[in-house]
Amino acid sequence: MPTMKEIYQHHADAYDELVSHEDYEKNLSRFLLQHFDFSGKSVIEMGAGTGRLTALYIEQAARALCCDGSSHMLQRGEENLASYRDKLAFRVCDNLDVGELEGKADYVVEGWSFGHTVIDHFERAEQIVEQLVMGCRRLLVEGGTLIFVETMGSNREEAGPPREELAHFYELLEHRYGFQREVLRTDYRFASPEEAFRVFSFFFGEQHCQGLVERNSSIIKEYTGVWYWRG
Repeated sequence: MPTMKEIYQHHADAYDELVSHEDYEKNLSRFLLQHFDFSGKSVIEMGAGTGRLTALYIEQAARALCCDGSSHMLQRGEENLASYRDKLAFRVCDNLDVGELEGKADYVVEGWSFGHTVIDHFERAEQIVEQLVMGCRRLLVEGGTLIFVETMGSNREEAGPPREELAHFYELLEHRYGFQREVLRTDYRFASPEEAFRVFSFFFGEQHCQGLVERNSSIIKEYTGVWYWRG
């Protein structure tokens, strides 16, 4: 199993294959479009990757700046979102450099990205979370909204932070920075149990796939948290 860093630098195709099976009931896109008005609005997205989150709002939005630390992932994102090229700009930018970006937007969003940054720098987690949150807030127009989308667990029976580092991150968002949270079911659905094991184990490792073979199911439970803050 490659590391997360190796996946983001060299395996955009495998990443895309995984996430193309996620949220087959479209609960995340439904929640976002029902609770946030992207119509004619500007967006700055951190950790945009291959456009997994961008694709959920870009049809409604006026424009979006998609930032990611991996040019490899962004290249795939440009391909995936080619039909919206007139609305999009792409920039290589590490999450920790969010405070150096210029411009303002109605929304600043991130998906499944800040959590990795917190884990990578957990020895100074509180400083890192402050840097991320305050850097994003600085980019908002008056009355703008932050939306952070992060995992609440994969291949498990109940929702919850899958790591201690993420539990601390989420607690800071809610109790120090005033974010509200919604937890959604975003299950994966594959064509067969064999495909589920192959695709899922490449990204998460065989140890994390315990029970898949025994259950003989093409559906893997997934939980997603949406944290949002309105200025």
